[in-house]
Amino acid sequence: MKYLIDNNLPPALAHAIRELSTVCDNTEVYALKDKFSPDTKDIDWITALSGDKHWVVVSQDRFKKGNPEFVS
Repeated sequence: MKYLIDNNLPPALAHAIRELSTVCDNTEVYALKDKFSPDTKDIDWITALSGDKHWVVVSQDRFKKGNPEFVS
């Protein structure tokens, strides 16, 4: 399983969880800024990850379809 910690949570949290999960097989943990540019919009990184169903996003955001960022 792959975990992505959103920018609204401290990157140090992602790094600590990554270290703690080294005893687990097939577990990867990333801070959003480790995988994407800091100015990447939510819709862009979510779309990029959506092709791989093994991602879990940890965020304080409320991702809603009505959010203007998600309206094309």
